[in-house]
Amino acid sequence: MAFLPQRWPWRDRTPAEMPSEIRNKLANTEQSIRGGQIHQATMYEPITTAVLGLIAVIVLVPRVSGSPVLVNFVFLGFLALLVRLLWLWIEWNRSLIFFTGYRIIYVHGVITRQVAMLPIGKVTDMRYDRTPDGMVFGYGKFIIESAGQDQALRVINFVPQPDETYRHIQNLLFSKGTQNVNIIDVNMLDKRKAIPVEVRNKIRQANQSQDTTVVDENRRPWWSE
Repeated sequence: MAFLPQRWPWRDRTPAEMPSEIRNKLANTEQSIRGGQIHQATMYEPITTAVLGLIAVIVLVPRVSGSPVLVNFVFLGFLALLVRLLWLWIEWNRSLIFFTGYRIIYVHGVITRQVAMLPIGKVTDMRYDRTPDGMVFGYGKFIIESAGQDQALRVINFVPQPDETYRHIQNLLFSKGTQNVNIIDVNMLDKRKAIPVEVRNKIRQANQSQDTTVVDENRRPWWSE
């Protein structure tokens, strides 16, 4: 359960609900989209470190109050932890992952925005890992293998709702069958006459409904002549 405020919580979205920097890059066919910010678990360590720093200030400052140098050192250390926490908080709010019906989009970076994109059709294999921390806090890690050597997007960590998201990706992968397949009949001498399977099936159905010719089962096939 998310207890940190999020600008882009993880859920299904329409193109109109997407961030403007991504909405302008979507195709008209990308209508159903799942994603949002990465899991808030990425902020647990910075928050814990900042809280421990505050406790250290409360405990140490009274003990070193006689040394202004040490007092300044303790406060500067705590200030550095606060700046780090603020920076990571901004980075977390601007790290976005979205899965459309055609691609995976990962946008990150604070000063320089980086957009990594991987077409769904190029995904050849995907591994789904859940560490003990991931099982406790509810996030997972996807390791994606794709066609080609240069991969703009291979490891996606801190994925919220990992089980549902994994099934969503599997549905995207297995719902896209092979298209524009040409089938050549074994009795067809000219391979240039091959036609798409859908059209060929329609022609075959029409011919079967009209053709009453008896086929000679003893006829030798053309390739053995």
